[in-house]
Order: sequence, then C-alpha cells, then structure tokens
Amino acid sequence: MNLFPFFNEDGFSNSYILAAEKNNCPCVIIDPSDFTLEMLQLTENRGYRVEAVFLTHYNRLHVTGLTKLSKIYRPAVYTPRIGDKENFDMTEIGERKTVSAAGIEIRIVNFLGDFGNAVFYRVGNFLFTGDLYQAGDWHAEEEIFTVNHAFIVKSLRNYLCAGKGNPLIYPGFGAPTSFRLEFPECFS
Repeated sequence: MNLFPFFNEDGFSNSYILAAEKNNCPCVIIDPSDFTLEMLQLTENRGYRVEAVFLTHYNRLHVTGLTKLSKIYRPAVYTPRIGDKENFDMTEIGERKTVSAAGIEIRIVNFLGDFGNAVFYRVGNFLFTGDLYQAGDWHAEEEIFTVNHAFIVKSLRNYLCAGKGNPLIYPGFGAPTSFRLEFPECFS
C-alpha cells in the first residue's frame, strides 16, 4: 500500500492519496481539502487515476478539492452524509461496513451511528480520523459533531484494545500518530 500525505496551507488540513500499487493503477483520496498542483503531479507522474474520494465528514473545507478532481478524473465520492448540493454526485455510506475502490478495501468505522455525520476509515494498518482526532487531543466543532467525545474516545479505545492492532493514525488536522502512543494502557 502506498500512502502520500498532503498538507493544505489554506485550510491547515491534511489530505491523503492511497494506491494499492506503486505506479499505473487507480487510487483513492481521503478528505481532499484542495487538489493542488503537487497532488496532480504525483497522480500523473505515477500513472494513478483517481477512482474514488472518501470524506470523513461533509464540510466545505473537505470538499473544495472536489471541483478540480471532478473536472479531471470524475471519481465516485463517498460521504457519511450529503451536505449542500454540489456540482458532483455523492454517495452516502449508509449502513455499509466496507467499500472497495481502486483495489483497496476501505473499512468504515462508525461509532456515531445515526447521531453524527462523521466516520473513521481503516485501510490495513492506517486509520483516517478526519476532524474527530488530533494527536493527543480529542476535539469537535459543535455544528459538525452531535455526540459526546468521551463516548468516541471510549469507543475507539474499546475497538482498538479488542485486538484491532496498532494502527497509524492520520488525522484531518495535525501530525500523524499511532494507537500505541495515544493509548499505551492497552499495551501493558
């Protein structure tokens, strides 16, 4: 699995490109806050075709790159909830537990159920947390998330302490981290 993180200076957010192969294959993008020239050069130089985009939640900051992406690649767009109407089609994840795209199985980790509009995505040993997690600090914007964060922290700890490994955590904002660093009590 090839993972390429990108930092968007305008929104101070992270986007990720994932591909199953090194070159000449489809790929997916998680939370494309902007589709920059650097991202376009990476996809074109490696022969990647953006097959799908996954949003951890619907937020203007996470969808600004979709306009450019849709003009170049026409990817399928998956989101927990559809926000304002845009110039591209979106598919709500709904009750799905997994989605396969670009030869990659994306597991949907949804602790919020019908109470919120955000999900985590798990791809192998990578966990993409969107805005729900920043290294060392659980936080939320009230207008986006409608549940208590203590519930989310407890749910994630239970999920991962129950033998779900030591994934590397890639947040929507801030530096990557790992489950072992964030919850060392599960490894004692």
